Amino acid sequence: MLLELVAPEFSEWAQFFAAGAPLRAAVECGAFNAVSQRQADDQLRAAQEFLQLVEDSLGMLATPLAS
Repeated sequence: MLLELVAPEFSEWAQFFAAGAPLRAAVECGAFNAVSQRQADDQLRAAQEFLQLVEDSLGMLATPLAS
């Protein structure tokens, strides 16, 4: 995975997001019942946490995610 090559410190995150790819693809295709509200909320929180870690490692602030 590209993320693991350029930022090995985020390899666990790369694996986490890769594991969710099939569900994410299903939702992107319109299968909104493929995940529960809790799963969606958990994924959003994980993405926000990942973004914060990347921002911290780069010493910058990205545009906040809309919730």
